[in-house]
Amino acid sequence: MSSFGYASSESENLTPESGKQQSPEISIFSLNLDDDEYSVRGSQSERPIGVKKAKLKRKIDDEMSTFIKTLEDGNKELIEQLKRTSAQRQQYMEFQAKNYVLKEIKEENKILFQDISYIQNPAVRAFVQVEEARILEKRFGQQQDQQQPPSSSSFGQFLTDLGGADTTLPDY
Repeated sequence: MSSFGYASSESENLTPESGKQQSPEISIFSLNLDDDEYSVRGSQSERPIGVKKAKLKRKIDDEMSTFIKTLEDGNKELIEQLKRTSAQRQQYMEFQAKNYVLKEIKEENKILFQDISYIQNPAVRAFVQVEEARILEKRFGQQQDQQQPPSSSSFGQFLTDLGGADTTLPDY
């Protein structure tokens, strides 16, 4: 018995004959820590330090690269869609510009083919004449840009006195 008042497992293992301590039976859980063989066998059942972290890091890297590849593919698709949309928008704008030019020509033709002899108001008649001259000069200028210079007879000789001093129209 111990002097501190608690029973020790060693005291229970004493034999009455010798007073010596009886060796406890070796259980399957008892380990000899000095045994080198244990440390080798123990490492076989567990992964080496860092393998789990490396595997987790590899998994995260794989997921991240998959995510990045998905984003890159999405970006490429978006860029292609934007290019298609831009081309369509450009075609639409060209169509609108041509449509505007056609409407402008239609309105100009109304002015050019208007019979001004029926216009009673001299200011309106003068305005229509000035507009006809402007339209003809514009069209004549476009034709000159596209073709060879015309001969000396042109619309310019007929339109020189429009808006001049002998008319009631103000100068441009």
